[in-house]
Amino acid sequence: MDSPITCPSGGRSVAIPVADGPRKGLLSLMVVPAGAEYALQPPWADRPGAQGAVVVAKSGKQLVVVIEPVAGSAAPPLDAADTRDIADGLKPQF
Repeated sequence: MDSPITCPSGGRSVAIPVADGPRKGLLSLMVVPAGAEYALQPPWADRPGAQGAVVVAKSGKQLVVVIEPVAGSAAPPLDAADTRDIADGLKPQF
């Protein structure tokens, strides 16, 4: 699934539906070149209820992890701390 987060030139992204009972969300992952400029700061600024983290990956590229609620869900199943944990766990892979 394509991520709704705007990906800078040269970046790659994916979005994964996630759920925890009635809490549903969309988890977006982006890998972008080092020094890439985002249209928005943070990259999820235009996504209501979204939270995320940006880390520098092993390669020097930036890894962006964002969670946002989907329609009909009061809250996403993850929060900003979870996105940081996911980003920190993935950064050695990129």
